[in-house]
Amino acid sequence: MAAIKTDPSIGDSDHHERSGKPPIIRPFTFMLLVPIILCICKHTAETR
Repeated sequence: MAAIKTDPSIGDSDHHERSGKPPIIRPFTFMLLVPIILCICKHTAETR
């Protein structure tokens, strides 16, 4: 449990409320990473 509390990436709902950042940031960053990963996959597929 101590490792989960010390790791900021794996924050609980209480951690998000204390820092003032809503938990919607996680899905938002995930949505930004998905197109980037798709572009990388397309690039690697074209080079092969």
